[in-house]
Amino acid sequence: FVETPLLKPPGLLFCYRGAVRMIGLFVAALLLLLVGTLVGVMLWLFFLRGG
Repeated sequence: FVETPLLKPPGLLFCYRGAVRMIGLFVAALLLLLVGTLVGVMLWLFFLRGG
């Protein structure tokens, strides 16, 4: 009976979910930044070549 709470602590599950959510948001922000940079560079090269 003593070992059961040690195997499944509820705090660890919430911590894991929070970490996964934070990592997901971080990766999404990085992807948005990368896509925005690529689009900006492509537009800049397009206008530079056109002008």
